Amino acid sequence: MRIDLNADVGEGVLCEGRPVEELLLPLVTSANVCCGVHAGDEGTMRAAVEAAARAGVAIGAHPGLADREPGGGVGGRSDREILDVEAFNVVLSQASVLMTFLRKRGLVMSHVKPHGVLYNRAARDRRVAAGVAGAIAALRLPAVAEGGEPVQGADVAAVAFAGSLLAEYARSTGARVIGEAFPDRGYRADGTLVPRGEPGALVEDPADAAARAVSIATREEIRAATGEVVRVRAETLCIHGDSPRAVETARAVRAALEAAGVEIRRF
Repeated sequence: MRIDLNADVGEGVLCEGRPVEELLLPLVTSANVCCGVHAGDEGTMRAAVEAAARAGVAIGAHPGLADREPGGGVGGRSDREILDVEAFNVVLSQASVLMTFLRKRGLVMSHVKPHGVLYNRAARDRRVAAGVAGAIAALRLPAVAEGGEPVQGADVAAVAFAGSLLAEYARSTGARVIGEAFPDRGYRADGTLVPRGEPGALVEDPADAAARAVSIATREEIRAATGEVVRVRAETLCIHGDSPRAVETARAVRAALEAAGVEIRRF
């Protein structure tokens, strides 16, 4: 039994007066770095990359929609229609920025995981799934870098909700697909996530999230908010970096997985 732990970072979130990345990334194996659009800026992206490099974790892009909430906070979660061309452009433009940033520092971008509504829409909307998958495929193609030198395309994986349309479409392009599950989010009986703002959407108790993580990793199942057992086959588990108890949750999840004999390693 083995599994990857990932965290959404680079969103300008503080924990105990410090960037959350400093405390969170040593506990996980992969980092999804916000590209400065749905939250944060170039400075928070740079700090997240540096923290990820120090922690030795895989670094991926976490592109999202530019609809930040008034007064700050993490945006990209307001549900709306998204066309395939918009999904393609959002993912390709933001991930390309991070890829270039990493290459200049001798680092590699390992994966792309959409954020918020873009992620959720890509899980169930064929147009959005096709746009996101197409962008990830484009990142894998050879490109011309600054100065005219050819650069080989990266072996970029797609992190997608386990069993989703995005997983299906990305796999059809030849991309490696990493199925994802969420121990800190509530599930519906049909296997989808409980929408934020509804009762049961967030799992706030770290011990509860840890037990759910072990259930996913060892039994491939999780209990829905309404009590049903949902089958979930995942290769990575997400810890949301903007959750109030993100660091506590990551510690509890990691400890519980290790106690259950699950190997925690990069996907």
